[in-house]
Amino acid sequence: MTSNSWLTIIQNARKTAVIEDGKRKVHFLMEDGREMVEEYSTDTNVVVRRAWKQKNGFGTNIGWTVEVGDPEFKQNNIEIYGIEESSNTPIITRRITKASLEWRIRNLPYPENVYSVTAEHDGTMTIRTSNKKYFKKIKIPDLERIGLKPKQERISFRHQYNTLIITGIARNLQPAQRFTTAILLKTFPHLKYIIDLTNTCRYYDKKEFTNAGVKYEKIAIPGRKIPTMDIIKKFFKVMDDFTSTCGEDELVGVHCTHGVNRTGYLICRYLIQQLGWDTQDSLKAFGEARGYPIERDIYLTALQEVQRGEKIDTSKVVLTPDPISVAASTRKSPKRLLKNLSGLTMGPPIFTIPRRGFANGRPFSSQRFGRGIAGPPPGFGPMPPPPSGMPPIPLMSPPLYGPRPFRYGSPPIRPVQAMPPTPPGPGFPRPAFPPRMSGPPRMSAPPRLPAGPTARLPPPKMPPPPPPPKMPPPSRSKQLQSQKQQQIRNGIMERSVNIRMRRNCPVNNRTLPKVHKEQDFTIDTFEENLLTTSNITQSRRQTRGRYNRSK
Repeated sequence: MTSNSWLTIIQNARKTAVIEDGKRKVHFLMEDGREMVEEYSTDTNVVVRRAWKQKNGFGTNIGWTVEVGDPEFKQNNIEIYGIEESSNTPIITRRITKASLEWRIRNLPYPENVYSVTAEHDGTMTIRTSNKKYFKKIKIPDLERIGLKPKQERISFRHQYNTLIITGIARNLQPAQRFTTAILLKTFPHLKYIIDLTNTCRYYDKKEFTNAGVKYEKIAIPGRKIPTMDIIKKFFKVMDDFTSTCGEDELVGVHCTHGVNRTGYLICRYLIQQLGWDTQDSLKAFGEARGYPIERDIYLTALQEVQRGEKIDTSKVVLTPDPISVAASTRKSPKRLLKNLSGLTMGPPIFTIPRRGFANGRPFSSQRFGRGIAGPPPGFGPMPPPPSGMPPIPLMSPPLYGPRPFRYGSPPIRPVQAMPPTPPGPGFPRPAFPPRMSGPPRMSAPPRLPAGPTARLPPPKMPPPPPPPKMPPPSRSKQLQSQKQQQIRNGIMERSVNIRMRRNCPVNNRTLPKVHKEQDFTIDTFEENLLTTSNITQSRRQTRGRYNRSK
């Protein structure tokens, strides 16, 4: 089976799709009766799960076999057979990305240097270990369906967290095997215009077309959204200008990321609205020319609402450069930017950043030593020669910190000139003071009184404290209860006044303990209580038992 035949099988299959839990689930019913289910992530548009329905020889369904994604959860066999699969058994899962095929084998605790992955001639891939602990032969149904075999140079693996990760790179193509713009121009020599609908400029450089004499127009459209009317008018303007000036055999190329949804919507809308085509005819023509129909319902529904033959006048539409295209053309690489800025300094053009601690970036002026500059700066005289007998000071690296050094020692101290004496005579103007005005003499002020003791102010009067809040009087029951508790704490009253005697003791022999007060507990009362206690104990011993009763 080739790739074209597999694509034909997928196109002719009966498909049912639903979006649920952030995934687009598609059910395929093939012409030969086979069933396949795929789940795509709505964020990345990558298949995350693929399963095939299996049947036995009698046509009875026996379940689903997972090809991509995590395997189905198996019921615990210990309830049926009395045994269950060990949790340490290696488990194989498969994933698909936009750049590679990936297998993950969990529960493999061996080091990475014992594994080897080999591409076999029968289209399978073999994983084995040098310690002979694991061996597995894996089929690759994706390559079998299109008649390809794995290549050893495109297989790599790594081991981490007891998991062997095998990657089969699908984009590791040689430069001669890649589809480039040069191949496109060579295949279609009559291609004269390119309309780019992608929302990025990372796929190719537009100069690859413009340098070959092909016009290029960028119309950035976000994916999964119906283009606005301004974008539609801009696309119609480009198409009208091309069709009005192109030759009989000249072609225009329109593409987006996949060349299906955004491209198909704008092409079909141009056929319906500007050229008067029927909606179904335009969709069928696009599917045959592209090899794949428009799949998103949002674009199909929008095309059904377009009025047939309702043309838009594009003569007043002005084509302006797209912001994404302008930003990409003006963007420079970091290396080129650093190369252009290597000879410039930071700050305004008239300002040069000095080194820390020096006014001109170095301890001495470059003009004084004649470093490529003839003469001193304007406004300064020539540098005087060094004193006789002093050797010239060699140039040294300027210090990073500290005060600026002097080349010929410290400067001489200038003598302070004294002020000339003021000549005698009335009315002579003193320096820095205006002359006294002529007039009557000043009046003398009255003598000042001697300073007395500082006056003390009386302390401020503090407001009286607020009266305590009045609490409601307690009830009579609470007063009696608190009074009883206070008497029990002070020892004035026993907790149990009646001491239970044995039932066989006569009533007249029962003796109650003396209630005494704490303040009357003296030596006399102590002896009296002691005698009372001894009498009670003796009477208890005499009356214990029925044979000790008085006859």
